[in-house]
Amino acid sequence: MKKFLFVALSLLALPSVASAIVVNGGVNPAQDFGVSPLPTTDWATGAIAGANTAAADLTALNGLVNPTAESAYTAALAVSATFPPATAIANWRQNFGNANGRAFAQSDPTGVAANVMKATLTNGTPNYITSLGITFDVGLENFTPAEEIPGVALYWSPTGAANSWTSLGLFNTGNGQTANISGIGTGFGNNPAYLLFVDDNASGTEGYYSVDNVVLNATLGGPIVVVPPTPVFGNVSPTQTQNFETPGTGLPMNNGANGTLTTINGTQALQVNGTVLDATTDQVDLRGVAASSQKVVSVDLKAWETSAGSDFEDDDRIAVIAQWSADGLTFTDLPLVDLHGVTRSATTVPPYNDAQPDPLDQIRGQFGPTSALNSATEPFHHFSVTLPSAAKTVRVRTILDTDSTSEFAAVDNLMVAAVAVPEPATVAMFGLGMIGLVGYGVRRRRSA
Repeated sequence: MKKFLFVALSLLALPSVASAIVVNGGVNPAQDFGVSPLPTTDWATGAIAGANTAAADLTALNGLVNPTAESAYTAALAVSATFPPATAIANWRQNFGNANGRAFAQSDPTGVAANVMKATLTNGTPNYITSLGITFDVGLENFTPAEEIPGVALYWSPTGAANSWTSLGLFNTGNGQTANISGIGTGFGNNPAYLLFVDDNASGTEGYYSVDNVVLNATLGGPIVVVPPTPVFGNVSPTQTQNFETPGTGLPMNNGANGTLTTINGTQALQVNGTVLDATTDQVDLRGVAASSQKVVSVDLKAWETSAGSDFEDDDRIAVIAQWSADGLTFTDLPLVDLHGVTRSATTVPPYNDAQPDPLDQIRGQFGPTSALNSATEPFHHFSVTLPSAAKTVRVRTILDTDSTSEFAAVDNLMVAAVAVPEPATVAMFGLGMIGLVGYGVRRRRSA
């Protein structure tokens, strides 16, 4: 059992990405761009939008690089066998056309502010990497340019998040260029880290800069500590309701509420009209609910159309899903309702009849057969679901997705509640009372 536990914890400590440049302690093998195509999980490219006058110096280039996360640079490096490449492009590329057969990464930006090449790094050791030395070659092919920022700029981030990039300097031509990252501490453990090689697009004559033979030299620290995550429970408790009458109160709805607060049937609700609402509430703490009570999630919904010549399509969706958890970390979906419109194709389009819902149109089938009937004046429909007794917390996701301005949907009275269940003795007494009444009626008939 102890051996199994050790193996499980070891697996937890493995990097979370499927593949990347694995960094081990000491000097690692050179990345020489001799493999084609390059794995996009190791090297990828992209560009920073803007004019060739966007950055006049390294400080200005830092300002262009820093606001963008690493996820913006995901394109594979194109491959060119022409040396130098005949055309300039946005993005770095892999070049095999050198006369001596050497391959390298090359940049000749056009139409953008700068070309970016990203290296994704994974810690291949059980220890933190506390410092990282980087050596690489910078080449300048074909001619001497007249640039505001001559050379290649290098950036580092332990997370790849926007505004997390540290400039390691500007590197002009020459082999064995060196940069050092120190004081990483626990910032390079299980999660990937990133390097960016950035070539500014000059307003004058542009040079063909290349990068090759990237070598990483890692210094290791102490062992990575795997700390099990702490359960997160919401800061509210049942009963909680969001009825939209007083914005900012009740059960908070988060994550992109693109609906409009509208008065419908005398009550305020959250409505969509040709838009998408996809919002999730805060977690509700259910640990204090007594065993004699049920944990219930409920909601009021309605949907209608204002055009007699249309129908909800398969892109339309109305769903409310109770996502419950026994630990506040992992969640199981329990839908109150999940409806889609009719699926149509270009070749088989069912005939539309405004007076009769299409059997495949779950939305119209639930909320009304016609546009006239299914109007804003019709009442809301109530949906509820009982959570398992194991649920210690719940959050509620609401999706209202309509893609036409003639299609409407609205949500109101989103509630998480503890509902008392009659005790067995009470139920039994009620049942005995009913039996007594039945017996009394039988006796009356016999004596009549």
